[in-house]
Amino acid sequence: MYQGELGRPFVFSGAAFDDLRQPHGDKAVWKTVDREPATRVARIVIDDPRPRDIDTWDGYQTICASFEYPALDRPNSD
Repeated sequence: MYQGELGRPFVFSGAAFDDLRQPHGDKAVWKTVDREPATRVARIVIDDPRPRDIDTWDGYQTICASFEYPALDRPNSD
């Protein structure tokens, strides 16, 4: 929890791996976390703003630029 907002990263036990192999997309992972009882999900409280979600190449380049850090070359998709 980042200042009251749920965020990444997630850490899962090996027991959750079968469930996590089935869904596609990050929304499915959130649903997995939401449906589990509080006794199975530990939320660690961090008093910092939630980190930005970076899931595109453009997002990666933007965050690198914001820290004045050179972005890596885009990998070849072949």
